[in-house]
Amino acid sequence: MSASAVAEDARFDHDAFVYDSDDDYIASLAPLIVAALEGGDDVHAVVPPRNEELLQRALPPSAAAQVTFVDAREWYRRPGTTITQYDDVLTALEGRKAFVVGEVEFGTTPREWAAWTRYESVLNGVLAHHTAHVICPYDRRRLPSMVTEAPASARA
Repeated sequence: MSASAVAEDARFDHDAFVYDSDDDYIASLAPLIVAALEGGDDVHAVVPPRNEELLQRALPPSAAAQVTFVDAREWYRRPGTTITQYDDVLTALEGRKAFVVGEVEFGTTPREWAAWTRYESVLNGVLAHHTAHVICPYDRRRLPSMVTEAPASARA
């Protein structure tokens, strides 16, 4: 498939998922990961170590072994760098579809929250030439309402 054919067929979906509990996290994401793997998607989970453990325990071992897990604390250091990293990973798939759970590390200050919220809002345009479905989980238990209420308005 040529690069232009990939661009014409590309569909980039980017969804927010606000969760309140570990059970909600697993009940929502584990079936989506399994379905993506069954559909032949390349699956990546860029999540904090604690949530990697939750997913590893919830997924069938054969499914967990197919997921590329990345520590979100390392991945989400600067918005611009993170976008470049995602572009590089998706480009390397050479047109294959990706399913990504990308749990942004929003930081601890209003300035960081604003920067990462802007990142979330520009991701659709910057990565639109890729074929991927990205779900960004937001933990309502640890993130301020400024962040957890932003996903719906940021994607409008």
